[in-house]
Amino acid sequence: MSVLELALVLLSIHAFVIVGFFSKQLFADRVHAQSFVLLSIYFFQPMLVFWGFMVRPLSWDLLQVGSVFLAVLVLGGLFSFCLRPFFGQRKDKSIVSIAGVTGNTGNVGIPLGIAFFGLDSVPYTSLMNVTAALFVFIAGTYFYSRGTYSVLDSVKNVVKLPFIWATLLAVACNYFEIRPHDSVLSLLEMGAYTAMVFQLIIFGMFLSSSKRVHFIQPLVFVVSGIKIIAMPLIAVIVLWVLKLDPFLSALICLQSLVPMANNNINLAALLKCDPDKDLVAMAFKLTEEQFGQLTYTRIYQGRLRKGDQVVNSRTGRKLRVGRMVRMHSNDRENIDV
Repeated sequence: MSVLELALVLLSIHAFVIVGFFSKQLFADRVHAQSFVLLSIYFFQPMLVFWGFMVRPLSWDLLQVGSVFLAVLVLGGLFSFCLRPFFGQRKDKSIVSIAGVTGNTGNVGIPLGIAFFGLDSVPYTSLMNVTAALFVFIAGTYFYSRGTYSVLDSVKNVVKLPFIWATLLAVACNYFEIRPHDSVLSLLEMGAYTAMVFQLIIFGMFLSSSKRVHFIQPLVFVVSGIKIIAMPLIAVIVLWVLKLDPFLSALICLQSLVPMANNNINLAALLKCDPDKDLVAMAFKLTEEQFGQLTYTRIYQGRLRKGDQVVNSRTGRKLRVGRMVRMHSNDRENIDV
């Protein structure tokens, strides 16, 4: 494939990101990314996974790819975890621990695999998609919650996801050689491509709602470095040691080299979206403490800082925020924003 052909392939895939970006710019609040996310997760992602595992029979090569990719993710996670001491805030420690590793959930890896290697790549990239997603929802949920959710709770949430059951059903059908009718497979294929397009559009819509000025700069550079530099290097070292088939190695490298799809998760944690809008928050619990009243607050829009003056929309009374803490079970962490 020439450089021009490669550029055209990448442009054709990323064109949907541009569609998402400008659709949000043009239609603003009339277009909601959450609707696309729900449709993707509960309908089209299961179609993508099921179709991906039905393209060809199961093989030992498929298990190898999934195992090696999981090993790359785990090694990357250990490397990221070693960077925690360089960050002071617990939130930053949590993000750097997992964000650069869990990013690539196959949203770009699958269509790129099709573009470069044909449909033979789909079962492998689909399996890596599932592997990365499991890692995201188990390890990612634990770290992003800074330990307030247990790993067991994360696992319980994973089993509720439709794509998990779609994966198990597809593997069972493949193993017992139960092949759906061609018309059903065609429907699943359309749903699979819709899932890929939706994820790219969602990413574009998210970028449209984000502002570069609010990047947490050191964190962005470190997490991007993990994804773009460290993860591919780890993959290359693992593949060099194991000496896998060149085709399988190329697919794993491709999945590790795709930096853009990681932003679906990373940017949600690293960007502060719409912080300049008016504050909208709800005080849902009040407790009397030794040094005064403690108000538990859920923020829906805007940003709350220590020292800010807020208005109770029900009574019209103005209140000053003297102290802010983030609760971790019985522990409290003083914060300013």
